[in-house]
Amino acid sequence: GASSGLGEAAARLLAREGAKLVLGARRLDRLQVLASELSLGEGAILQTDVTDVGQVRRLVDHAVETHGRVDVIINNAG
Repeated sequence: GASSGLGEAAARLLAREGAKLVLGARRLDRLQVLASELSLGEGAILQTDVTDVGQVRRLVDHAVETHGRVDVIINNAG
């Protein structure tokens, strides 16, 4: 979950370092604010409940469609 806490902090650090990100969390409103603050491009967020394997697969598929591959996944749920 990238919408708060450690997930948000990791997203901020990775964005600052130039990583291409796709962020997922249950709270879409908070993801939208974070993506805007980080100037992330189109397709950078997807509402995702990480306790649902189908939604996690959809997030991974979306990341691959957006960036061509996934190098790292941080599965963070508070």
